[in-house]
Amino acid sequence: MVSGAVQAREAVVPISIGGRDGSPYVFDAVLDTGFTGTLALPAGMIERARTVPLRPIRVTLANGEQYACAAYAVAVHWHGEQLTRRVYAMGDRPLIGMGLLTGSRLVVDVTEGGEVLIEPLSA
Repeated sequence: MVSGAVQAREAVVPISIGGRDGSPYVFDAVLDTGFTGTLALPAGMIERARTVPLRPIRVTLANGEQYACAAYAVAVHWHGEQLTRRVYAMGDRPLIGMGLLTGSRLVVDVTEGGEVLIEPLSA
C-alpha cells in the first residue's frame, strides 16, 4: 500500500524509482487522474534516475495541444514489485498518471492533510 496526504488541494504520495547510482530515488509526486501515462518527471529528476532512452513520443495535453517529449524506461517500485515503465520528461513537478494507478484502489480524503491511500486490487 502507498499512503500520502492532500497538500494544497493535491493528492501527494511518495514514489521510488531506480537511481543513477543504483540506490532507490524516492520523491513525492502528485496524482493526476487526467494524465493517462505512467509518470511525468522534470528533466532534472530524469537526470538523477537510471534510465534507458526511448524514442520521443507525441502527447496530447489537456488543452488539446500536441507536444513532443523525450521518453525513458525507468524501474518503478510499485505495490512491492519493481516494474519497468515509460516515463515522460516534461513539466516542472513529478506526476503519477492513470497508467501507473491501473489495477489499484485509490481513496482520497479531500481535505487539507487528508489521507491518500493506494492499494492493489485483489486478483
